Amino acid sequence: RAENAIGTTEHSLQLNVTTAPTLKAQLKDLEIVRGQDATFTIDVQGYPIPEIKWMRGNETLIELSDKYTWADDQHRQLIIHNVQVEDEDEYNVRIHNEFGEVTSKAKLSCLIPPSISPATIDDTLLQHGDEIEYQFEIEGRPQVDVTWLKNGKELKLNENPNYIFTSDKENNKESFKIIKADGDDQARYTLQIKNKAGKAEVNINTIVKANLQFTKTLSDVATQVGQPVAFSCECFGLPKPTLITWYFNDIEIKSSAKYKIESKYPLINLTINKTDLIDIGKYRVVITNGEQTIENQANLLVQTKPKLEGKPQDAQPIIEESARIQCKFSGSQPFNVTWLKNGEVLTLPNDNIEVISEADTGIQALVFKHVDIDDKASYTVQVANMVGQAEGKMNLTPKEIKPTIITDLEGRTVQKGEPCELTIIAEGKPQPQCKWTFNNQDLTLIPGEIESIIDENDKRIYHLRIHSTQPKHIGEYSCTLSNGGGSVKS
Repeated sequence: RAENAIGTTEHSLQLNVTTAPTLKAQLKDLEIVRGQDATFTIDVQGYPIPEIKWMRGNETLIELSDKYTWADDQHRQLIIHNVQVEDEDEYNVRIHNEFGEVTSKAKLSCLIPPSISPATIDDTLLQHGDEIEYQFEIEGRPQVDVTWLKNGKELKLNENPNYIFTSDKENNKESFKIIKADGDDQARYTLQIKNKAGKAEVNINTIVKANLQFTKTLSDVATQVGQPVAFSCECFGLPKPTLITWYFNDIEIKSSAKYKIESKYPLINLTINKTDLIDIGKYRVVITNGEQTIENQANLLVQTKPKLEGKPQDAQPIIEESARIQCKFSGSQPFNVTWLKNGEVLTLPNDNIEVISEADTGIQALVFKHVDIDDKASYTVQVANMVGQAEGKMNLTPKEIKPTIITDLEGRTVQKGEPCELTIIAEGKPQPQCKWTFNNQDLTLIPGEIESIIDENDKRIYHLRIHSTQPKHIGEYSCTLSNGGGSVKS
């Protein structure tokens, strides 16, 4: 510009500073959700204005209306439309003019938000013991993290042996199996998957049903007066029981100082703290779960234990005569009675022994029709009812009576060849055994020649019969009669 007093004049010109291309910042890697657009941007300086060339790998990109576009004529922005997995690659930019060249590169990654198929599951109704498996197809990029939850709390894969979790990463499948459905398996299960692109989940509501039933029923109970007693049962059902009611002879029982009602599923208890005779009767429990009702009952018997009254008396009957041994017991009837002989159970009744059991008096007795030496023993009677037992012991000692001679032997004179019979009459209990001697030597009895005979009609009469008397039979004959009580000789 020039000026003087007369005026001014000026002239403009352009000064261009030539430089090689420069980038203020390198390209940055991009992670784009599938279906969205990706934009690579550069801020370049240089003169003359550099030429910009975009490449995918080693392939130069050209503008395509549906895939690649540039934001301006200078191509400072590359827009990749509708990014898909197949668009993942390394993208390069080459910037150059006559004074130099600069390049930059970055990676494009396609993200896929997690998704689950099926996306919803209808509520599942299972019966107790059923098996069920849920299968899902999942998608997500990068690979998703899989979590299973039960009622909002994370499930460890090996925590419950009733659950089997299967993960097929290669085919993008997840499954969950309940091997044997139980009440604890009724829950809301959640399959949750997530990656950096997002999160997805699907809920499974599982309902487990089972018929309400008793797994252990009430049992009849017998107890002593004043003792506590408990009725116990166990039940199973799904839903679990919600109401439990006890009845005594059809009158509802409430918890009190006398009655204690406990319910800790599946166990149900009723305790009567102190029993009395007025508690005898029928006890019933009614259980409901809102869908079904079941009931069970049992009887309570309150008794007094058997007790031996007095001291049993031993018996010393005469052998072969009748005898009776007995004990008296008090306590609640009926009694279960067992007799023992020398500690061994006696099979009764039999042909010789009659059993007597008097319910009104409590007397328990054995009556022997004929006492034998084999009946000598210690006898025990055991009496039991549902709350206890007692016993009494007695000794039976039969007395033996020493033989007594009623009619002695008498000497005889007979003709040769005639029969001869020597007779002695004696009694004793038990019946004496007879032994004959001849001339102070044991007599050898020979059937058909010389025989010892007991009279069939009168067992007191003993005979020595010689069928044909010979001179060799001449001599002195003696008879010895003996039993456990002693012996006599004639």
